[in-house]
Amino acid sequence: MSKMKRNERIGAIVKILCDRPNKVYTLNYFTEMFQSAKSTISEDLVIVKKLMENLSLGRVETIAGAAGGVKYIPYVSPEKKRELVDELCEVISDPKRIIPGGFVYIADLLYNPSYVKRVGENICRKICRSFHRLCYDSGNKGYTISNDDCKPSKCAPSDCKT
Repeated sequence: MSKMKRNERIGAIVKILCDRPNKVYTLNYFTEMFQSAKSTISEDLVIVKKLMENLSLGRVETIAGAAGGVKYIPYVSPEKKRELVDELCEVISDPKRIIPGGFVYIADLLYNPSYVKRVGENICRKICRSFHRLCYDSGNKGYTISNDDCKPSKCAPSDCKT
């Protein structure tokens, strides 16, 4: 690979970090990939770190030491969280989603990349902040995420507005 320009390296670093949140990449990984000095990659990472924080896209965390490196931690603003919840509640509240037994059909939402990515970022952020035990159940009774119980629960349209 030929020598890359700074803007090309920064774009690639952002893509690599965002594709695998919370994965630690060593500086050597980037120096070998871009055939650049560690000091150059360090300067690029400072730019990436500032960029991500200024745009509220997440946090780039550097880890010192022999086993250190850099990792990306997603951040979702409270406004974006509220927007997602409101959007999902509106979709789930559709009376056509109620299936026999009084359950709500959500399989199409679980396979929609747009929703799954945004819900995943919210869950990831929650896990990164606190290491509480989270439970997930997507059986035939709906799904729930809770800190205490691992019991399946129904999601009724009225539950979404609380």
